Amino acid sequence: MNEAISASGVSGDIDLLALDIDGMDYWVWKAIECIRPRVVVCETHNAIAADDPLTVPYDPKFVIRTPDYFGASLSAMTALGQEKGYRLVGTNRYGFNAFFVLKDIGADLLPTVTPAECLQDPFTLEARTLRWPKIEHMKWTRV
Repeated sequence: MNEAISASGVSGDIDLLALDIDGMDYWVWKAIECIRPRVVVCETHNAIAADDPLTVPYDPKFVIRTPDYFGASLSAMTALGQEKGYRLVGTNRYGFNAFFVLKDIGADLLPTVTPAECLQDPFTLEARTLRWPKIEHMKWTRV
């Protein structure tokens, strides 16, 4: 991943990184070291409980074969963000696009929030009730 980004001529500080890969989002963000985005927007799996740091296991050939078996929970991405120096500042209305900002930027304008605060909308609650039971038995990696 770093080689591909560097080969494009991008390195160091950038303004925005957006990740929506439907699968390996957690592992890709974890691997990226050649850039330092001020803001990261990434897709998360809102059917997974707010306090459960889960992701699909790493697989470089991952393809979605089962509906809803992909990605990582907001809790997993929040923990990874914290390791990388970011804080969660919110999600979109339905809780599946998360926004992270570097810890030293805009704390007075964008307060830190918790995954639980972001995952209370009706769409997410329905996802947890109807979609999670269909995939909870599948192989997940706790991070």
